[in-house]
Amino acid sequence: MSHIGTFSKSKGISELLELDIVKEGWITIVAVILVSLYPTLFKGKVESGKLKSRKLLAFFGVLSACFALLIFSGYLTGRFAGDDSVAWLVILEILLISGAVVLFGEGYLIKGKYDDQYIEFYTPWSGLKIEEWSTLIEVNHRVYNAYYALYFENGTTIRVSDTLVGAPELVEHLDALGINID
Repeated sequence: MSHIGTFSKSKGISELLELDIVKEGWITIVAVILVSLYPTLFKGKVESGKLKSRKLLAFFGVLSACFALLIFSGYLTGRFAGDDSVAWLVILEILLISGAVVLFGEGYLIKGKYDDQYIEFYTPWSGLKIEEWSTLIEVNHRVYNAYYALYFENGTTIRVSDTLVGAPELVEHLDALGINID
């Protein structure tokens, strides 16, 4: 009886996925390099006064969803045997599908535009926000979260990701308007 792919308390995730960490460590190195160079390698076409998402994130979302479907089909075909594997598979599926939704939303649905008078910004998570620059109170750059938080008098907060095409140009625009970034 083969137990390949079964979950057990004695097996780690590398054994479960049948990975040799030493041989396949290059995947991690390439992934770290690509993530680090992501804004430079996949810049996209910059249009003055526009913010748009990078389509590569949507592609990663689709890949994540495909991987979730692959694991689910493996479960349906009996690749993962044993009662203790079901809970881990459910958790993994939830994480993969959630990641796919977020990546697709971040990579395809976020957009914005701005000029000397206002900023208009849309995300599927918070909807459409239109604010005038004259009501801007404060701008903070959240390095660890990789976004600029724009706070307005009416309590509205617009979070502009560092990864958006046009984000550096927005920072230059804010500087030209005389707005300081903390």
